[in-house]
Amino acid sequence: MATQKSLRYIKFDVGVLHLELTSRCNALCPLCARTTGLDYDSQLLKKRDDLPLIDTDPEILKTMLEEMKPFLPNHVFINGNFGDPIMYPHLLDVIRMYKDAGVRQVTLSTNGGVHKPEWRTELAGIMRKPDKVIFAIDGLEDTNHLYRVNTNFKKIMENAQAFINAGGRARWDYIAFAHNEHQIDEARQLAEDMGFFTFRYKKSNRYVIPKDYNADPNSKREDETIEKKTTIKFIAKQHVKKDKKAETVISAPKKTEASNTTKNFEKILKKHKTFDNYVKRTQIDCQTARDKSVFIDYKGFVWPCCWQGHYYSSIGEDKGVQKRIDDRVELENKYGKDFNNLQKHSLFDILNTPYFSNDLVESWNDESKRLYICGKTCGKELDFRGNSEKNYEDTEMNRMNV
Repeated sequence: MATQKSLRYIKFDVGVLHLELTSRCNALCPLCARTTGLDYDSQLLKKRDDLPLIDTDPEILKTMLEEMKPFLPNHVFINGNFGDPIMYPHLLDVIRMYKDAGVRQVTLSTNGGVHKPEWRTELAGIMRKPDKVIFAIDGLEDTNHLYRVNTNFKKIMENAQAFINAGGRARWDYIAFAHNEHQIDEARQLAEDMGFFTFRYKKSNRYVIPKDYNADPNSKREDETIEKKTTIKFIAKQHVKKDKKAETVISAPKKTEASNTTKNFEKILKKHKTFDNYVKRTQIDCQTARDKSVFIDYKGFVWPCCWQGHYYSSIGEDKGVQKRIDDRVELENKYGKDFNNLQKHSLFDILNTPYFSNDLVESWNDESKRLYICGKTCGKELDFRGNSEKNYEDTEMNRMNV
């Protein structure tokens, strides 16, 4: 395993503050962390029973901002693992608070399906260049709702147009599936006609579900493969007509490549024999460390990134949830149950704990200490995040810079 330069994960000069704000969402996207699991087999889509509906206490955010005023973050990014920030009742006040304090850029990511156009007009009055709202719209009127379950395309378009007309900067993010890839060019043209400054077509790994990450460690074969499920079937109430069950199928796009995650699985297993070996040995490419980013989840816990926030939430029905629970217990036993809780400690004190100041980065060079989520998500050979520039096709509308 290549040794990486030892450095502090982050000092208190936070570059990007990533806020989750809420676990509430109007949508039921079938491959979202808040919905009913990965192996649907035509199950009725619903919110996970073990997901509490919680909004971040605004007093926590006010206290944290006061603490950060001498060294404000350059960018506040509002998005979450489990919720759409547009559902947060204090959202406008929070954005206004950070802008009034002098934060240069605020980015908000949403499915766009909540609130009236008047609310979007008010939002545009608060967010100024280079601020932007990312609208996650995966198709047109006849397709967007197939993945963005419980959303209404016409309402989303009305909201987006109201925001743009009021001077807001809007970006359209579009995930390609088999059912919508034929509409990419039409959606790109619609985005330009409406005034979106960017249309971003994203190749995703959402539709690729590994059935088993681990090959047989006792096998002598050098070509172990992972069984992948690229078609997901489920039943959504929004898609049911009258009393008949309407099964919805979500599949990988046929003409465009999926994330390089799928292409690299077999190559990685041939080299490392098992996925666990890969997780322990691969060199870490931590984007959040480079950006000096921290993630605050909806409960007020501080994490280096949203991936760790999701991993240690211990929410889920898949077979890996017990490992996440065990790892969370191990973390709490070492650093204390609330070592990263903003209701118990200041952000300064949290970022100066051994976990943030030393142990996280040091673990990348030690197979016995490395966190599973770090190797899985940020290993250089896989690009599990799907964030490689190769996975995007951006169309600039030649109005403003991103």
